[in-house]
Amino acid sequence: METKKVTYNLPIETINQIDNLKKRTGKNKSKIIVDLVEKTMTNEDKVVNSNIANKLPQVNLGKSELSDLTGFIKLKKGTDSVKLKNKIYLDKAEF
Repeated sequence: METKKVTYNLPIETINQIDNLKKRTGKNKSKIIVDLVEKTMTNEDKVVNSNIANKLPQVNLGKSELSDLTGFIKLKKGTDSVKLKNKIYLDKAEF
């Protein structure tokens, strides 16, 4: 699991409760907070983060050809690129 260091202001009573759980369970504070958040979240609350590039069709090109096309795709004439991009992101995010 990828992690990121963050700072939150929590009520002292909450911090004391987390410290007590740490002593009782032997888990570190981060693990306790993650467990509590995951336990309270429903499926609707969870945001799906996935690498959309892994789900798109793959193009087999040589290295020189690929470097020339990095960041570009060729669309059929008349395709609304903004509409297509929005549909891809919304479909992959499962909104």
